[in-house]
Amino acid sequence: KDGTPIRLILKNGQRIRTLDLTYTGGLRYPRLERVEGTRDRIGDIMTPRRR
Repeated sequence: KDGTPIRLILKNGQRIRTLDLTYTGGLRYPRLERVEGTRDRIGDIMTPRRR
C-alpha cells in the first residue's frame, strides 16, 4: 500500500535482469471462481494421483 515497488531478479541461462512491480492495492487474497459451463480444472489438478 505504500507504493514501494517489488523488485524481482530474473535469471534465464546466463542473462540476469531486474523487474520492478509497483503494487498499489487490490486483492491481497484473490480466489479462483469457476466460469459456469466450463470444466472443473482446479478439481482435476487437486485430485490425488493414483499409484
